[in-house]
Amino acid sequence: LLRITDIQNGAVDWNSVPYCHAERQKLVSARLSRGDIVFARTGATTGKSFLIRSCPDDAVFASYLIRVRPKSDVDPAYLAHFFDSPDYWQQISLKAAGAAQPGVNASKLKELKVPLPPPAEQKRIAAILDQADALRRLRRRALDRLNILGQAIFQEMIGEIRTAGGERYDRPSSLLEISDILIGYPFKSSNYVEGAGTVRLCRGANILPGLIDWSDLACYPSVEASEFASYDLDIGDVVVAMDRPWISSGFKVAQVNEDDLPSLLVQRVARIRARSAPDRDFIYFLLQNPAFQRHCKPTETTVPHISPKDFRSFKFILPPPKLRHAFGAAISGVRRNVAFARASGVWADALFQSLQHRAFTGQL
Repeated sequence: LLRITDIQNGAVDWNSVPYCHAERQKLVSARLSRGDIVFARTGATTGKSFLIRSCPDDAVFASYLIRVRPKSDVDPAYLAHFFDSPDYWQQISLKAAGAAQPGVNASKLKELKVPLPPPAEQKRIAAILDQADALRRLRRRALDRLNILGQAIFQEMIGEIRTAGGERYDRPSSLLEISDILIGYPFKSSNYVEGAGTVRLCRGANILPGLIDWSDLACYPSVEASEFASYDLDIGDVVVAMDRPWISSGFKVAQVNEDDLPSLLVQRVARIRARSAPDRDFIYFLLQNPAFQRHCKPTETTVPHISPKDFRSFKFILPPPKLRHAFGAAISGVRRNVAFARASGVWADALFQSLQHRAFTGQL
């Protein structure tokens, strides 16, 4: 039974998809086939789609999904790429409706206007976009592997060691001993502006596992931002999204780099600033460690939330400065590769978006 939560990073691991208990003949109308496209009907994922490139013979879709089955003269990959284009999202955002949360239905999808060239042209466009999409996914996987490498180095050098040069370091410590912790300011959204003379606001929505994503941009006037200098971010600061801190790709913690500046810290985001520059990397990888995530006690009103207390009460073994400095030196090479992989990823994303725009405006 395919659910929207089974679709991760544009793929489905069918071995982990659950089974439903029902008579097969009752599920014929919900059967999935290669070339089908499924849509999320409601909630935060409203309008998101997924092309079924392969599936088991007994696969069916959940009731809160919509299945679109292209006709014989429509290339499924071409249609799937359209359903991820700016033109599609502009149309669907106008059609989504709902008092509590947005939603679409089959009738709304039928109203969509789709540019449809001849079948041979559809296949040509889809092949180009498939290659560009594969390139950007490859860049993302490279970045993920580099982040995993950094965590492995942390574990190898610090995670399990309790002595260094004959010196024991099993004394419990806290983040307050090596860093300053600050929670962001509640900037009024009514004062957000666009264009020149602005400063970016680092919100929870901008923080992804290992990355600050500025595609969803909110800015504040530079002339007023000077009043909030204490909330300025700096290179090496570690930022954590306190609302919905865990998503499918991991824990929403990232480290500020030069490209992220200038920017200001917004409420429900924590900034952990090392008191000593060599401790910046140690703190970043410490907060990615499963021990910190197990320590957190999320509260939930409308959304899962971690509190400042979770940062201040976290206890860990603090290695001596010499070992922490050695870790920083070891991780610097990984950091250079991460920066290169991130820049390559930005280029690959820009290439795909350019080709996508040209594809559905008759310019490709």
